[in-house]
Amino acid sequence: MPPIALRLRLTNKSKETVEVTFMLCKSELGDFAVRPEKLALAPDQTAEPDPMTSRLGLPSDELVLRVSLKVNGKVEQKDLVLREIPKAEPAPDAKP
Repeated sequence: MPPIALRLRLTNKSKETVEVTFMLCKSELGDFAVRPEKLALAPDQTAEPDPMTSRLGLPSDELVLRVSLKVNGKVEQKDLVLREIPKAEPAPDAKP
């Protein structure tokens, strides 16, 4: 199986800057160390930590990723269902 890269994207929808700390990022592929561990997001700012790579590949069509974040001292945990994004096929008349 080819390696996969997991990407998280966070957007601050509040009117104040928030600091987000990644407390947990776990799946059946194992635990991931999110880097950087903390992100500061200004209002309406979107940011991503570094991609997390697994050489195990996807065991099925979807993967449950449990993410725990600490925002302004409050810890929240969510299970995210991830699905592979298929690569777009080149147009029939496209030249390599």
